[in-house]
Amino acid sequence: LSKDKPFDIITVMGLIEVLTEEEFESELNLLLSILKPEGKIVFVTPNYGGAMYFLEKISNVFNSVNYKEVKTSYYSRKKINYLMNNNFKDFDIHFETKCILNFGILLSIFSKKYAIKLENKIENLFSNFFGFLLVLEITNTTKK
Repeated sequence: LSKDKPFDIITVMGLIEVLTEEEFESELNLLLSILKPEGKIVFVTPNYGGAMYFLEKISNVFNSVNYKEVKTSYYSRKKINYLMNNNFKDFDIHFETKCILNFGILLSIFSKKYAIKLENKIENLFSNFFGFLLVLEITNTTKK
């Protein structure tokens, strides 16, 4: 990857749960090195601070694929906040975590518009306190 910081936004979905914490830190360092000032990195991972353990066990019963063999990290909002506050406190970054229930996806087969409205209402009702997915948004606070 080029080191001339060409990226305004970088998205990483479904990766950090298969990395060790050390590999995640290394990946984040690499991504920060190619991120423009005021750019964003967005990570999405299963939220193991809630019902995800239960859902995964059900999935393993009915599914021939068992992801337990490849997962090395089980992140929750608390664990991500701890990791970011302790391992990246000297970086010029700001981070936020958000949990997404993602029930709206069930409605999306009928209407994308209503699915988005439902998801927004659920997020507002529960203040993004819990959900199946965990979103980590990191902003590079280095000025241009």
